[in-house]
Parts: sequence; C-alpha cells; structure tokens
Amino acid sequence: MKLHKFFLAFIMIFFIVGIFIVNIFSKDKGFSESENRVLQSRPAFSFDKLKSGKFTKEYEKYITDQFAFRDFWVGIKSSTDKLLEKKDNNGVYLGKDGYLLQKPKKIDEDNVIDNIDYINKFAKNNPKCNMSFLLVPNSVKILEEKLPKYAVPEDEEKIINKVKGELNPQNIKFVDVYEELKYHKNEYIYYKTDHHWTTLGAYYAYEKLGDTMGYKPLQISDFNIEKVTDNFYGTLYSKGNYRDIEPDSIEIFKPKKQIDFNINYYDNKKTSGSLYEFNNLEKKDKYSVFLDGNHDLVTIKTIKKNTIYKNKITKITKKKSRKSKNKRKIKLEKNKGIKVKKLLVIKDSYAHSLVPFLTNHYDEIHMIDLRYFNDNINEYIKKNDIEDILLLYNVLTFTKESNISKLEPQ
Repeated sequence: MKLHKFFLAFIMIFFIVGIFIVNIFSKDKGFSESENRVLQSRPAFSFDKLKSGKFTKEYEKYITDQFAFRDFWVGIKSSTDKLLEKKDNNGVYLGKDGYLLQKPKKIDEDNVIDNIDYINKFAKNNPKCNMSFLLVPNSVKILEEKLPKYAVPEDEEKIINKVKGELNPQNIKFVDVYEELKYHKNEYIYYKTDHHWTTLGAYYAYEKLGDTMGYKPLQISDFNIEKVTDNFYGTLYSKGNYRDIEPDSIEIFKPKKQIDFNINYYDNKKTSGSLYEFNNLEKKDKYSVFLDGNHDLVTIKTIKKNTIYKNKITKITKKKSRKSKNKRKIKLEKNKGIKVKKLLVIKDSYAHSLVPFLTNHYDEIHMIDLRYFNDNINEYIKKNDIEDILLLYNVLTFTKESNISKLEPQ
C-alpha cells in the first residue's frame, strides 16, 4: 500500500517537474491560432508595477497564456464541459446542429439610451442627408431554437423595438430586418462558429434595405456565387474552445455584370482593385476576406465603363485642337454630367459582407469604423458631399458600443 502511494506521488512530482522544465525552455508564442488572439508576453518588471499589483496580474496571465501544451489542456476542459452538459463555456453556448451561439451579457440600458441620443443628434445635425439605421439581430435570437435547454437569450426584439421607437423618424429611417431574417432562419444565414451573418444573411438585409434607401436590389440569379473556403473556424469557436466542431464555409456573391473598383485603406495607405482580400483566407480570421477586415476609413469608388459621363469626356478629348477650350468643356461636363452618388456607412464588421452588394447602386462608398476613426465625422460629411448615410450595427455590439459618442459635433 505504501509502495503504491509512493509510486503515485513519484508520478505526480515527475509530471509537475516535467511541465515546469518544459515551461522554462519552451519558446513563448505570440499568437494563438485556435483562440484567434494575441497571447500575453513576459511582463517587464518594475517596483512600481509590483507595488501596484499590476506586475502580479500580468505575470499570472502570462503563465496562463504560455503554459505548456495549452491547446491540449483547453481541449480537455472543453470535452469535460460537454460531458458534464455544461450549457456554455467562456460565454459561448454549444447549440444544436453544431451551432455555437454567443451568450449575451447583461444589457447596459443606459448605454443604449445614450447611443440613441447620439444618433438622433447626429441626424438632426445633418438634415440634408438621407439617413438610415440598420440594427441586425444576432444568431442567438434568430436561431434561439438551437440553444441548449434552459438557456435564455436576451430579448433582442425588445431592444430593436426600443431603438426603433426612440429614433426620430423625421431625421432617420429605421430598417427592421428582424422578421426577414426570422423567415429565413432555416437557411444558412449565420455562421455556426462565428458571430457574423453569412453572405446570404447579408443579402436578405440588402434586399430589405432597398425599400428604404431607394434602390432596386439585384436578384440572387444576378450573381455568380463562389465558395472561397470550407475551413472557416470563427470567433465563437476560438472563444468557446469547443472541439470536434465542423468548420464553416464562406461564399462571395459576384455580380454577373462586372464592376471595377478603386479601394483605399487609409490607415495603412493600401490600395486595391478588389472587394475581397483572398490572401486572408490563409489566416485564422478568414472573415477578413471581406474588405480586409477592420479599418478606420475605407473608400470604394466604382469605375464604370461606357457611361454617358465617360463617353462625353472621350468624345471631347478626341479633338486635338483648341486644347484649353476642350479642358474647360471637360470640366463643365464633370459638373453637369452624371451625378456621383455617395454613401457613408458608419458600421461594425457586419457591414463588411453587406457593402459589396451596395456597390451595385453607389458610385462611392465611404466606410467609417468609429472604434478607430478619430477625425471630425461631421466635417468629413461636408467635405466629401455625402448625401446618403447608413448606420449598421449588430444588437450585441450596439448595446455595449462606447464610440458612438464620436458622432457628436466637436
């Protein structure tokens, strides 16, 4: 009996010492592919940080993040939680049919009221703009039938109706897509492992938006639908740490009538001729294939061929004589030709898979993410002669978003 206890103790000590040695000599990782996040690096020591307790907290997080075979242990925990029929792991529900669903935190109602107030003031401050607001319900509500037993979702429909009722309809139009998405709930409109809607879900919202924004939406038959990956593990997979989950696929809808683009990403001074960054399909965050993910400011300008405007310029420039007079004619034609239709989209990342649809109806689209944009947005609107504005947020982001205050005049 004593020998048995000694043997177990020896195995335990050997295991602990072995893990300790591996931790010492293992090279720190900067990024976790499975969790899709940056890992804590070794914190720099200072007596001030030690005194305040900050060093201890950072070092504890460092040990947790850099623990040997971390992904293996995370997988063990996830499997154990499943066996114990735990409803959620790290704020993510394991639902039916392989769906991972975001567990909402308690709604900050004061923040919701503040954000509504900021938007009303913003709309009032820009009376010449045609303004619309699209508040997108999340999968946890639309697909609530897939939740595990006794899991109660936040009543997003109530939040949507509250926002709809509090916005001033004289200054801003509310676009309600709740019933539209609910009607299509049995289709693949939300990713199973990610918190975003799919391109098909975005398409149904694009159809609904046309009623408010005054365009005739293209039919699905007007697009070539291409599956660009079937190996997408999204944010909920990373956060929930569930294993043995089937990956998602990502589709892009390319209009059969080709449009050329000039796209500018202002934070990294990058330009592109495509709405899709296919290199990002090699990364963990494959959703960033749409417009290269999050940026402070992105402009999309369409280059349309054979338009009246271009024909006029071409016709004038064919004349080789009287150059100065021709230049003046070109300038006049620019002013009197086809009006450039501009749209500003103030948004979260749900917009990235919807905006490509809108390029079929606008000559210029300006996308602003208030989390990263720090210029005066009201001045930006005036400077760029913006006439149409779309605010687009998903419910869970909108209820906790603190940057909508940037809409206030500075």
